[in-house]
Amino acid sequence: MGKDKNPFEATSLAKYNPVGNAARQALVWSPEISVIAESEPLLMEIKNMLDDKDISGANERAKDVLESLKKIGKKERKIVRPFLMLISGDFKSEAGLHDDAEAMYSEAAKEAKKGGDKLMFSVAQCFLGMNMWSRGKLDDALKYFDQAVKNNNRYVQALINKGVALIEKDKAKKAVAEFDKALKVDMNNSLAWVNKGAALIRIGKYKDALTFLEMALAANRSNALASYNKGLIMEQIKKPNDAAACYEVAFDSKDELPDNGEQLYFAWVNLMLTAVLKTIASNDMKKADKLILDFKRLTASAASDGVGDRIDDAIEIYKSNMNKKQKEHFSVFEYKMQTVQDAMVLWGALRDWVSRKWPDDLTVAKVLKGAL
Repeated sequence: MGKDKNPFEATSLAKYNPVGNAARQALVWSPEISVIAESEPLLMEIKNMLDDKDISGANERAKDVLESLKKIGKKERKIVRPFLMLISGDFKSEAGLHDDAEAMYSEAAKEAKKGGDKLMFSVAQCFLGMNMWSRGKLDDALKYFDQAVKNNNRYVQALINKGVALIEKDKAKKAVAEFDKALKVDMNNSLAWVNKGAALIRIGKYKDALTFLEMALAANRSNALASYNKGLIMEQIKKPNDAAACYEVAFDSKDELPDNGEQLYFAWVNLMLTAVLKTIASNDMKKADKLILDFKRLTASAASDGVGDRIDDAIEIYKSNMNKKQKEHFSVFEYKMQTVQDAMVLWGALRDWVSRKWPDDLTVAKVLKGAL
């Protein structure tokens, strides 16, 4: 690379916990509402709808229950009312009505607190945090996550969300502490492993980070987030081939990354072009040709996925930071890439031609005239 620092610097990525909807979480974390749901047919119907992810149907049925709350005991009403408000909040959130969702989650939190249900209060606070995060209000989101875990220090999803928010605020050391708390509750939580690895990368503890990322990959070899973060570590410890292999695994599931693969594209382009130009500079053209073929293969795949423009952007950023000598080597790279492209077009045309039925009256003259 050139002397100037590259403006698009790849960094570790973390992901908040996709906890589903608030009402489903309440059924998990608030034992009171679970018990009531088992004894009330309408609530049981709502629970089944939530399990089927039919939030619209659950919301309609919740309205019916709200109208008939007087039929339920006073003690139960204190628990059921905030639960029904969470359903309304989920419905509004799914519809993109974030202000309305915020209002319903806030009301649910007040009702849960009034009724003494600390666990349901934590769920409402967590989803208020997620609502704020989706609107770019990270500081507010952190406040709500903090309230959620203060009321329920075993709420793994809220602990993970708080940790990721702290990473986004460049407070990776504090984030590690939150992931540790989550892992004390659920040692097998893969997302906590990956996120702790991402936080440790931010503070330069690559060996420790690798341990947690390997745990996540042992549970799921196609984990894009773990593979991407591991690739960054491999680059840092000067193992470019291993880094490239990790990035290739991440490419297969790049949609699962928090930024839809944007940083992955840059990290991979930066790694591959650096290796290609270094190899061209050493006149090892056989190795350079292999690297260029690998580059073409994955960029062609990205283009077919509709994200080739991101690769192009990453290449342009890389080019803007090259020195004069690197630009000369890059010209060789571009020439060879065009040669590969021409060869692909030629072989494609030949393949199409060969796949045709051979005419009975085919002659050399017809072939030379192109009359096929």
